[in-house]
Amino acid sequence: MEKKVSVWQATLNSGLILGLALVIYTLLLYFLDQTFNKSLGYVSPLIFIIGLILGIKKFRDDARGGVMSYGQGIGAGTVIGLYAGIIGAIFTFLLYKVIDPDLMGKLIIESGRVPEKMIDQVMEQQNKFLLQLVIFLGGIFSYVLFGVIDSFYIAGIFLKKEGDAYQKDMAAIKDIEKPDLTQKPPKTWLVESILVTLFSCLPFGIAGIVNAAKVKSRFYAGDYDGANRASEQAVKWTKIGFWIGLVSIVIHKILLISGVIS
Repeated sequence: MEKKVSVWQATLNSGLILGLALVIYTLLLYFLDQTFNKSLGYVSPLIFIIGLILGIKKFRDDARGGVMSYGQGIGAGTVIGLYAGIIGAIFTFLLYKVIDPDLMGKLIIESGRVPEKMIDQVMEQQNKFLLQLVIFLGGIFSYVLFGVIDSFYIAGIFLKKEGDAYQKDMAAIKDIEKPDLTQKPPKTWLVESILVTLFSCLPFGIAGIVNAAKVKSRFYAGDYDGANRASEQAVKWTKIGFWIGLVSIVIHKILLISGVIS
């Protein structure tokens, strides 16, 4: 049987290439003094979608032997978005803090949302470490968010094969236990883990998605114990992410009410 490759390993190159492609395009706009050109800005999401399509297709063909479930496609797209987001967030930080520290002021002026007399005050706030960390993590979150949303369409419309992909895949392997079709696969927790990723706690939500994507593939491969373990891991990380997100919101509200933060 073919050696299993984790989604983290299988999508690493695709995520890094996508992140670098977006960095190169951003640098091109910067050197051409078109950073704030709204029309050219629409090219970045297009690059992201193309990168996701190619990355998920590569994951299906290389890591899954040409077959892939809907959940696995979403999981792969989420991880690709995470890798690209880390690259993009690091580059954005370097661009605005090292390469061109004045660029943030230009961005604030271009947005037109801040009165001119308040620009210096806003810039001072931007230089605070905590706010920079929030912006950095927010950048990663936005990439993951788009990765999840775009993967819904890519995995379902463009890349999911018709028929029972798992049974077709397993039929080609000799001397393997046929799945008991009278049994139902355990709950995947895919929807719940996606919701936690989007609205509660990004890291644990991603861990939930990755494990949720393994449930059906292992079940239809005859690995019932593996499917149950993946389901247990998916619900574990999903619940942890949910409660951490809930507690964080409560703490934030308390700090706001008490005036510790504003």
